[in-house]
Amino acid sequence: MDEKWTLEEGIEKILPADPKEFPELDDLGISKRQLILDVSMTEGQHNGERGISIILQVPEVEPEEDEEYPSFSGFFPQREGETLQKAAKRVATMLGIQPDERVWEDGDSI
Repeated sequence: MDEKWTLEEGIEKILPADPKEFPELDDLGISKRQLILDVSMTEGQHNGERGISIILQVPEVEPEEDEEYPSFSGFFPQREGETLQKAAKRVATMLGIQPDERVWEDGDSI
């Protein structure tokens, strides 16, 4: 089993307080955690490829007055022979959204 650290310990390993020190780690991560995200999905294009564009927002984090909600975006191109509908289902499933969940609504009305 890999060693695990507190946030403070992990930050010190990747961003040492002394700028002359080299970091012990190149990457700091966690896995198998549950996040609550707002998922926005639409058809998109990137570098001439069609696919599914998503925006993930973290609704629990209240932004400062001059900031927006934290969000992350991504693009998932269609795989060869895959329809956009199947690509959308693949992306939603990767995000942990089950096909029979009634969670989707018009993003323009939110």
